[in-house]
Amino acid sequence: MDWTEIKSSMMKAFRFLPETVNDGVTFGRLEIEWANGSKGAYLDVNQRTYDDLVTALSAGKYLNSVIKPNFRYVRQEPEDAETGEEGAQEPAGEPKGSEGQKGHPKA
Repeated sequence: MDWTEIKSSMMKAFRFLPETVNDGVTFGRLEIEWANGSKGAYLDVNQRTYDDLVTALSAGKYLNSVIKPNFRYVRQEPEDAETGEEGAQEPAGEPKGSEGQKGHPKA
């Protein structure tokens, strides 16, 4: 899926990469490009949560109130300049100290 660019002091862009379907609900990775240029992903995000982020009046407020408290976050290493491939991913805390390693909100 293509990146959705947004005007936000917190994020530059985000995208949803579907991975699994369970009981008719699609789950995947919500990848974020932060305003500082770093990237990360929230894991096992359901499609409805992503759709709600897309239509939220404030993507930053929605991210802080719904996504961060409910989904596990991993940092993504910068892309390798020669291969164009992303480096290894590692579990990490949220940028600027937030934590989020809980279950799914109801779909």
